[in-house]
Amino acid sequence: MARAMRTARPFDFRQSHLLGGDQMRTLERVSIHWANLLATYLTAFLRGKVTCSVGELTQRVFEDLLNTLPERAVMATADLDPLPGVALLRIDGVVAHAYIDRLLGGSNDVVPVDRALTEIDSEVLVRGLPIVFDALSEAWTSIEKIHAQVHAVDVTPQFLRVVSLQDSVVEIPLELGFAGVSGFISLILSHELLKPVLFRLSSAAQLSEPDEAITGDAEDTRRLRSLIKGASVEVSVVLGDARISVRDFLALEPGDVVVLAQKAHEPLRVEVQGVPKFRGQPQARGRRLNLVIADVVQTRAKGGRAT
Repeated sequence: MARAMRTARPFDFRQSHLLGGDQMRTLERVSIHWANLLATYLTAFLRGKVTCSVGELTQRVFEDLLNTLPERAVMATADLDPLPGVALLRIDGVVAHAYIDRLLGGSNDVVPVDRALTEIDSEVLVRGLPIVFDALSEAWTSIEKIHAQVHAVDVTPQFLRVVSLQDSVVEIPLELGFAGVSGFISLILSHELLKPVLFRLSSAAQLSEPDEAITGDAEDTRRLRSLIKGASVEVSVVLGDARISVRDFLALEPGDVVVLAQKAHEPLRVEVQGVPKFRGQPQARGRRLNLVIADVVQTRAKGGRAT
């Protein structure tokens, strides 16, 4: 009985490190969440409307990726602690220059620039990139709590050796649009960096699917609250006030006493951005003077409802 002939098929051992379909879908879902957060963060940070959308995630060998990079591609390196290795952020040159222009106070109408980054440009860009990774850290909470630290910007990416040339990498492209300019930034993650979280990428149970559970107005509200929590407000305590004539005001000299309408035993008014919000009692602790909040000022909003 003649043996059946078997045809040998070539096998690329580099393909064995590629992520599976379910892992890529999980990574894509998290990346969509990252894009939504980044658009919100950058809109506030750059003081102008920013749009952000996810392109098609791809896997390839790092050497092949380097060979496809344009000559003036900008690459930033960052640690994603506690994940091992280094993450790369590829930035289109036109996006990098527009971003730097906005960071330095430029207008919302940026003229596209096509030139290599200077050392000053690179330093400004390094200082402005943490917000990109802050959004990434928040989006990745369901997979791993990561802390990103940007190291440097390299204008000659062909000489980067932070990832082995034969290591497989995943590229996550985001298309940014702001100040009349559009282009891509791409997060590049090596297989070695993702190895500790591959199981979580495979398990749907590990993901609370925040971008599916929270949609529409609820998602917008959550993002707005996240931004508001980090905002600064002016809080002042009013010790008292008095009404005097202009003649008496002009006659004031050092040592004169102005009698306030506030009585000593009455609570002080606490204002937030000039609006009365609380009442409190002053209290001395050692050499410091503190204020203890006693109650909340009930104000009437339009329609007669107390707030």
